[in-house]
Amino acid sequence: MLKANNLVAVSLATDELPESDRVARWREHFCQVAYAVEIAPEHGTSFRACVSSITIPGLQLLHGNMSPAVLTRTAAHLEDGITDLAFFINRSGSASVHARGRDVTLLHGDAVLMSSAEATTLKRLTAGSSTSLRLSRSILASLVPSLEDTLMTRIPEHDYAIRMLDGYLSRLQGGALMGTPELRQVVVSHVYDLVAIALGAVRDGEESAKIRGTRAARLERAKAFIIENINRMDLSVAVVAAHLGVGARYLQRLFEEDGSTFCKFVLEKRLARAHRMLSEPVFSPRPVSTIAYDVGFGDLSYFHRSFRKHYGTTPLGVRHAARESSWEQA
Repeated sequence: MLKANNLVAVSLATDELPESDRVARWREHFCQVAYAVEIAPEHGTSFRACVSSITIPGLQLLHGNMSPAVLTRTAAHLEDGITDLAFFINRSGSASVHARGRDVTLLHGDAVLMSSAEATTLKRLTAGSSTSLRLSRSILASLVPSLEDTLMTRIPEHDYAIRMLDGYLSRLQGGALMGTPELRQVVVSHVYDLVAIALGAVRDGEESAKIRGTRAARLERAKAFIIENINRMDLSVAVVAAHLGVGARYLQRLFEEDGSTFCKFVLEKRLARAHRMLSEPVFSPRPVSTIAYDVGFGDLSYFHRSFRKHYGTTPLGVRHAARESSWEQA
């Protein structure tokens, strides 16, 4: 186990254990790092699993592989009061999930959002690997309208946001990109934003059918590129369009068909990033002006006007409220 500056990394490999102890040790480990579940290996098979987790404030990443088995979070387990969400990406093999009266089959690269506050059964149908994110329900709800409607809906592997998210998570294994508190907050922001984009495609459903396919993929690629480069002051529609290899007006129309505009999307993401930084104690020594520049604003007056209009308070108001909240909890 590694603990450093609010980062906890821990792993378990059953191959290192006597076969008779593997199931019990895996169950105990998972209950400690995530939440309580039961596990039953496929009859007649030798249980093998490897799981590694990285936990930082606001986010937990679990990478692992497992032989065929059934994981169940029963009604009795729900008494632990955990209500976080689990975003599960099936990276290889096949699996199925049952919850809310629905059955979702996941093939290579497919994903699904589940709730730890609901009885759920996950079956690893074949040996395979997966990545799971433990996410704050309140944070994700602030980014995804009608969040509950996206639960237990398969997100296919060909969805660009899923591929972008999976690639980003692969680079995070081992914690190499999370060496400082500031970097960890950037990682949390990136992950939540990419998950929100993926869930947005699910939420839109039939309303976004007219721009699905190639147009939807380009829009999702544009959003992902914006999120990863939100600190750039030169982040314009021309820059993003050139990255995608499309015309600027074409890109603007994609955002308009999505019910927004390019400028509005960029502004909202910059304001959200600034709000999160102002709310985090680790950034409290950093002046508000520096935070504004860090998220891509070049005009401080415009930043303050936009922030107050969007949140109904000033940047300093958010910082003071966050400090008072932390004092009350101390």
